[in-house]
Amino acid sequence: MDRLRALLINEDDLNGSTDTVAGPVQTIRELAREYRYTRNWIDTLIGDEARAAYAEANPGRSVRRRYVNPGDPVLVVLPHTDFCRRQNLAGHATHIRVGPSDAMLRPPGSVNPLWLSHADAGIYRDPTEDRLYILQAADDEAVPGH
Repeated sequence: MDRLRALLINEDDLNGSTDTVAGPVQTIRELAREYRYTRNWIDTLIGDEARAAYAEANPGRSVRRRYVNPGDPVLVVLPHTDFCRRQNLAGHATHIRVGPSDAMLRPPGSVNPLWLSHADAGIYRDPTEDRLYILQAADDEAVPGH
């Protein structure tokens, strides 16, 4: 919006090609469409009685960071990312081996390992300390040997 406004105020739209104005207008149109989609999705989620009932029955717990290093085997609950949902892994407690930029797990019944990005494995990077960590419920005990 600011870029388009500046173009119109400075009369740049009268001197340049139609693309000078069309580009910002198209960007605004796409952002407005994305906003409407997001707003509708939020309204749907807020009004979802099954989600509300689940949240009421399963209150959130406090979490803490557990720092990990590449090579560490850890137990994580895989997050609800698109990839994990497609693989039917989301929400399952799973043993993984942390890598420098990914993680390896061996799905049940498979002889081949599955490589997950850190985000799909529930591994995060602390930007201030440049260290990897996972989130665990504060009342969980560390898994022996991990």
